[in-house]
Amino acid sequence: MTGIASPSLLEKIHRTVVDIPPPVLSLLVRGLQNSGESNYGQIRQAVFQHVPTPEFRDTISELLEAWQSENQSLTPQSLALALISAAHSYQAAKAQTAIEIVWTGPTTGALPLRRTEQVLIEMIREAKENLLIVSFAVYDIAEIVAEMEMAIARGVALTLVVETPESSQGKIPFGVDAVLSDQVKAKARILKWPHDKRKKAENGKYGSLHAKCAVADRTSVLISSANLTQYALNLNMEMGLRVKDNELAERIVRHFELLVQQTILG
Repeated sequence: MTGIASPSLLEKIHRTVVDIPPPVLSLLVRGLQNSGESNYGQIRQAVFQHVPTPEFRDTISELLEAWQSENQSLTPQSLALALISAAHSYQAAKAQTAIEIVWTGPTTGALPLRRTEQVLIEMIREAKENLLIVSFAVYDIAEIVAEMEMAIARGVALTLVVETPESSQGKIPFGVDAVLSDQVKAKARILKWPHDKRKKAENGKYGSLHAKCAVADRTSVLISSANLTQYALNLNMEMGLRVKDNELAERIVRHFELLVQQTILG
Protein backbone atom coordinates (compact mmCIF):
# COMPACT_ATOMS: atom_id res chain seq x y z
CA MET A 1 0.00 0.00 0.00
CA THR A 2 2.75 2.50 0.83
CA GLY A 3 3.83 2.49 -2.81
CA ILE A 4 0.33 3.52 -3.89
CA ALA A 5 -1.25 5.46 -1.04
CA SER A 6 0.24 8.51 0.64
CA PRO A 7 0.61 8.77 4.43
CA SER A 8 -2.27 11.26 4.36
CA LEU A 9 -4.62 8.78 2.70
CA LEU A 10 -3.49 5.97 4.99
CA GLU A 11 -4.34 8.19 7.96
CA LYS A 12 -7.81 8.90 6.50
CA ILE A 13 -8.37 5.17 6.03
CA HIS A 14 -7.36 4.52 9.65
CA ARG A 15 -9.56 7.35 10.94
CA THR A 16 -12.50 6.02 8.94
CA VAL A 17 -12.34 2.50 10.39
CA VAL A 18 -11.94 3.93 13.92
CA ASP A 19 -14.77 6.48 13.71
CA ILE A 20 -17.36 4.60 11.68
CA PRO A 21 -19.25 1.60 13.14
CA PRO A 22 -18.71 -1.74 11.32
CA PRO A 23 -22.25 -1.91 9.85
CA VAL A 24 -21.89 1.53 8.28
CA LEU A 25 -18.35 0.74 7.15
CA SER A 26 -19.72 -2.33 5.36
CA LEU A 27 -22.13 -0.09 3.46
CA LEU A 28 -19.28 2.20 2.47
CA VAL A 29 -17.20 -0.74 1.25
CA ARG A 30 -20.16 -2.05 -0.75
CA GLY A 31 -20.67 1.33 -2.37
CA LEU A 32 -17.03 1.45 -3.45
CA GLN A 33 -17.03 -2.13 -4.71
CA ASN A 34 -20.16 -1.55 -6.81
CA SER A 35 -19.08 1.79 -8.29
CA GLY A 36 -17.43 0.28 -11.38
CA GLU A 37 -15.36 2.60 -13.56
CA SER A 38 -17.42 5.73 -12.90
CA ASN A 39 -15.88 9.18 -12.47
CA TYR A 40 -15.25 10.68 -9.03
CA GLY A 41 -18.58 12.50 -8.85
CA GLN A 42 -20.54 9.36 -9.73
CA ILE A 43 -18.55 7.29 -7.24
CA ARG A 44 -19.19 9.81 -4.49
CA GLN A 45 -22.90 9.82 -5.28
CA ALA A 46 -23.04 6.01 -5.30
CA VAL A 47 -21.25 5.81 -1.94
CA PHE A 48 -23.63 8.23 -0.26
CA GLN A 49 -26.59 6.34 -1.67
CA HIS A 50 -25.31 3.31 0.23
CA VAL A 51 -24.49 5.36 3.37
CA PRO A 52 -27.37 7.74 4.03
CA THR A 53 -26.43 8.32 7.71
CA PRO A 54 -25.70 12.08 8.00
CA GLU A 55 -23.35 11.95 11.02
CA PHE A 56 -20.73 9.96 9.08
CA ARG A 57 -20.76 12.06 5.90
CA ASP A 58 -17.92 14.36 6.96
CA THR A 59 -15.58 11.46 7.72
CA ILE A 60 -16.43 9.72 4.46
CA SER A 61 -16.10 12.97 2.48
CA GLU A 62 -12.60 13.54 3.87
CA LEU A 63 -11.64 9.99 2.94
CA LEU A 64 -12.98 10.31 -0.61
CA GLU A 65 -11.31 13.70 -1.13
CA ALA A 66 -7.96 12.32 0.03
CA TRP A 67 -8.41 9.29 -2.23
CA GLN A 68 -9.43 11.47 -5.21
CA SER A 69 -6.17 13.42 -4.95
CA GLU A 70 -4.13 10.19 -5.20
CA ASN A 71 -2.84 8.47 -8.32
CA GLN A 72 -5.83 7.32 -10.35
CA SER A 73 -4.43 3.77 -10.38
CA LEU A 74 -5.90 3.40 -6.89
CA THR A 75 -9.34 2.16 -7.92
CA PRO A 76 -12.51 2.29 -5.79
CA GLN A 77 -12.16 -1.46 -5.35
CA SER A 78 -8.58 -0.98 -4.08
CA LEU A 79 -9.82 1.58 -1.57
CA ALA A 80 -12.54 -0.84 -0.47
CA LEU A 81 -9.92 -3.58 0.04
CA ALA A 82 -7.74 -1.17 2.04
CA LEU A 83 -10.71 -0.35 4.29
CA ILE A 84 -11.49 -4.05 4.82
CA SER A 85 -7.85 -4.80 5.71
CA ALA A 86 -7.54 -1.80 8.05
CA ALA A 87 -10.83 -2.65 9.78
CA HIS A 88 -9.74 -6.26 10.33
CA SER A 89 -6.41 -5.19 11.84
CA TYR A 90 -8.07 -2.58 14.04
CA GLN A 91 -10.69 -4.98 15.40
CA ALA A 92 -8.07 -7.69 16.01
CA ALA A 93 -5.90 -5.23 17.94
CA LYS A 94 -8.89 -4.11 20.02
CA ALA A 95 -9.75 -7.70 20.87
CA GLN A 96 -6.18 -8.46 21.90
CA THR A 97 -5.55 -5.35 24.02
CA ALA A 98 -7.49 -4.08 27.01
CA ILE A 99 -6.32 -1.36 29.42
CA GLU A 100 -7.73 -0.34 32.78
CA ILE A 101 -6.63 2.16 35.43
CA VAL A 102 -5.59 0.64 38.76
CA TRP A 103 -5.75 2.87 41.81
CA THR A 104 -5.07 3.00 45.54
CA GLY A 105 -6.27 6.02 47.47
CA PRO A 106 -9.29 8.31 47.85
CA THR A 107 -12.12 7.67 45.41
CA THR A 108 -14.37 10.27 43.84
CA GLY A 109 -17.28 8.00 42.99
CA ALA A 110 -17.31 9.38 39.45
CA LEU A 111 -15.07 6.74 37.89
CA PRO A 112 -15.07 2.97 38.54
CA LEU A 113 -11.43 2.35 39.52
CA ARG A 114 -10.25 -1.00 40.85
CA ARG A 115 -7.83 -1.17 43.78
CA THR A 116 -4.21 -2.21 43.29
CA GLU A 117 -4.42 -5.11 45.75
CA GLN A 118 -7.64 -6.36 44.14
CA VAL A 119 -6.09 -6.45 40.66
CA LEU A 120 -2.84 -8.06 41.83
CA ILE A 121 -4.70 -10.81 43.71
CA GLU A 122 -6.88 -11.41 40.65
CA MET A 123 -3.80 -11.78 38.44
CA ILE A 124 -2.16 -14.23 40.86
CA ARG A 125 -5.35 -16.30 41.04
CA GLU A 126 -5.78 -16.35 37.27
CA ALA A 127 -2.17 -17.39 36.57
CA LYS A 128 -1.96 -20.96 35.29
CA GLU A 129 1.64 -21.34 34.10
CA ASN A 130 3.97 -18.53 35.14
CA LEU A 131 3.97 -15.34 37.18
CA LEU A 132 6.57 -12.58 37.35
CA ILE A 133 6.40 -9.99 40.16
CA VAL A 134 8.91 -7.14 40.49
CA SER A 135 8.99 -4.79 43.50
CA PHE A 136 11.35 -2.44 45.31
CA ALA A 137 9.91 -2.92 48.81
CA VAL A 138 8.21 -6.09 50.10
CA TYR A 139 6.65 -5.92 53.58
CA ASP A 140 3.55 -6.97 55.55
CA ILE A 141 1.68 -8.69 52.69
CA ALA A 142 0.30 -11.82 54.33
CA GLU A 143 -2.67 -12.08 51.96
CA ILE A 144 -0.47 -11.73 48.88
CA VAL A 145 1.94 -14.36 50.22
CA ALA A 146 -1.00 -16.74 50.79
CA GLU A 147 -2.06 -16.22 47.18
CA MET A 148 1.51 -16.93 46.03
CA GLU A 149 1.46 -20.19 47.99
CA MET A 150 -1.78 -21.29 46.31
CA ALA A 151 -0.40 -20.37 42.88
CA ILE A 152 2.73 -22.46 43.51
CA ALA A 153 0.59 -25.36 44.75
CA ARG A 154 -1.30 -25.48 41.46
CA GLY A 155 1.93 -25.53 39.46
CA VAL A 156 2.56 -21.86 38.64
CA ALA A 157 6.25 -21.00 38.17
CA LEU A 158 6.73 -17.89 40.33
CA THR A 159 9.60 -15.47 39.75
CA LEU A 160 10.18 -12.59 42.19
CA VAL A 161 12.59 -9.75 41.42
CA VAL A 162 13.19 -7.75 44.60
CA GLU A 163 15.43 -5.24 46.30
CA THR A 164 17.21 -6.21 49.53
CA PRO A 165 18.12 -4.16 52.63
CA GLU A 166 21.80 -4.79 51.92
CA SER A 167 21.78 -3.82 48.27
CA SER A 168 19.47 -0.84 48.88
CA GLN A 169 21.99 0.66 51.33
CA GLY A 170 19.35 1.15 54.00
CA LYS A 171 16.58 2.46 51.70
CA ILE A 172 14.34 -0.43 52.77
CA PRO A 173 14.45 -1.95 56.28
CA PHE A 174 13.02 -5.41 55.53
CA GLY A 175 13.90 -8.08 53.01
CA VAL A 176 11.92 -10.93 51.50
CA ASP A 177 13.41 -13.46 53.92
CA ALA A 178 11.41 -11.91 56.76
CA VAL A 179 8.21 -11.62 54.70
CA LEU A 180 7.82 -14.66 52.47
CA SER A 181 6.71 -18.05 53.75
CA ASP A 182 9.04 -21.06 53.72
CA GLN A 183 7.00 -22.57 50.86
CA VAL A 184 7.38 -19.48 48.67
CA LYS A 185 11.09 -19.14 49.46
CA ALA A 186 11.64 -22.80 48.64
CA LYS A 187 9.64 -22.94 45.40
CA ALA A 188 9.86 -19.46 43.88
CA ARG A 189 12.80 -18.16 41.87
CA ILE A 190 13.93 -15.08 43.78
CA LEU A 191 16.17 -12.74 41.79
CA LYS A 192 18.24 -9.81 43.03
CA TRP A 193 20.41 -7.13 41.47
CA PRO A 194 23.98 -7.54 42.79
CA HIS A 195 25.99 -4.46 43.70
CA ASP A 196 28.73 -5.29 41.24
CA LYS A 197 26.19 -5.09 38.39
CA ARG A 198 24.93 -1.62 39.34
CA LYS A 199 26.11 1.83 38.40
CA LYS A 200 27.44 3.92 41.26
CA ALA A 201 27.29 7.68 41.77
CA GLU A 202 30.29 9.80 42.75
CA ASN A 203 29.10 9.79 46.37
CA GLY A 204 29.24 5.99 46.45
CA LYS A 205 25.48 5.44 46.29
CA TYR A 206 24.21 2.63 44.07
CA GLY A 207 21.17 2.70 41.81
CA SER A 208 18.01 1.04 43.14
CA LEU A 209 15.83 -1.75 41.80
CA HIS A 210 12.82 0.56 41.74
CA ALA A 211 10.60 -1.12 39.12
CA LYS A 212 7.16 -2.39 40.13
CA CYS A 213 5.24 -4.69 37.81
CA ALA A 214 3.57 -8.07 37.51
CA VAL A 215 3.06 -10.32 34.48
CA ALA A 216 0.73 -13.34 34.51
CA ASP A 217 1.01 -16.10 31.90
CA ARG A 218 2.68 -13.70 29.46
CA THR A 219 -0.74 -12.23 28.68
CA SER A 220 -1.62 -9.75 31.44
CA VAL A 221 0.56 -6.93 32.79
CA LEU A 222 0.27 -4.66 35.83
CA ILE A 223 2.62 -1.66 35.88
CA SER A 224 2.18 0.44 39.01
CA SER A 225 3.82 2.93 41.34
CA ALA A 226 2.85 0.61 44.24
CA ASN A 227 5.36 -1.56 46.08
CA LEU A 228 4.39 -4.86 47.69
CA THR A 229 3.56 -3.28 51.04
CA GLN A 230 0.35 -2.73 52.98
CA TYR A 231 0.81 1.04 52.74
CA ALA A 232 1.16 0.91 48.96
CA LEU A 233 -1.68 -1.56 48.44
CA ASN A 234 -4.17 0.02 50.84
CA LEU A 235 -3.22 3.45 52.23
CA ASN A 236 -1.05 5.41 49.81
CA MET A 237 -2.13 7.24 46.68
CA GLU A 238 -0.82 4.94 43.94
CA MET A 239 -1.67 4.58 40.27
CA GLY A 240 -0.97 2.01 37.59
CA LEU A 241 -2.28 0.34 34.47
CA ARG A 242 -3.34 -3.24 33.86
CA VAL A 243 -2.84 -4.15 30.23
CA LYS A 244 -4.00 -7.36 28.60
CA ASP A 245 -1.68 -7.63 25.61
CA ASN A 246 0.22 -10.78 24.72
CA GLU A 247 3.02 -9.03 22.84
CA LEU A 248 3.67 -6.49 25.61
CA ALA A 249 3.61 -9.17 28.30
CA GLU A 250 6.00 -11.37 26.32
CA ARG A 251 8.46 -8.50 25.81
CA ILE A 252 8.52 -7.65 29.53
CA VAL A 253 9.15 -11.26 30.55
CA ARG A 254 11.76 -11.63 27.81
CA HIS A 255 13.55 -8.50 29.06
CA PHE A 256 13.89 -9.87 32.59
CA GLU A 257 14.98 -13.27 31.27
CA LEU A 258 17.73 -11.59 29.28
CA LEU A 259 18.84 -9.72 32.42
CA VAL A 260 19.20 -13.13 34.08
CA GLN A 261 21.05 -14.62 31.11
CA GLN A 262 23.48 -11.70 31.16
CA THR A 263 23.96 -12.18 34.94
CA ILE A 264 22.63 -8.69 35.69
CA LEU A 265 19.98 -10.37 37.85
CA GLY A 266 20.64 -13.52 39.82
